[in-house]
Amino acid sequence: MQSVGESAAAYRRRRWPTTDAEVTRSTVSYLVGGKRHYEPQITYTYRVGDDVYINDRLWFGSSLFLRQRSALEMANRYPVGAHLRVSYSPEDPHSSVIQPGIQSESIAKVGLAAGIMLAVWLLGNVRRPFARAMP
Repeated sequence: MQSVGESAAAYRRRRWPTTDAEVTRSTVSYLVGGKRHYEPQITYTYRVGDDVYINDRLWFGSSLFLRQRSALEMANRYPVGAHLRVSYSPEDPHSSVIQPGIQSESIAKVGLAAGIMLAVWLLGNVRRPFARAMP
């Protein structure tokens, strides 16, 4: 999950310049940890000025999926040989991303985390109207 700081940084990055890129690899990796996760692996090459770069970042934040089908759908959007636009950092062209900005699932996760923290705070700080003082 992205932190609020990471989400703010991703929001600013949506204004990065873009350039043409070509997909050179498109697969899905299966990761085992506490839970099963699937990660689309999309590698692309792009040029900034006279320099050629290679990267595999889809977006800022986690690109793990719990369902294999979702990861495959993402990988299928970017088949090998596909041409696309990527956003890159003007200060460091090695840093690039296919989908700049904040992803909708990141917004939902931050909202859910904020809601849970608010609920916990309310439970600990709001007096119960029917509670009686012990003698």
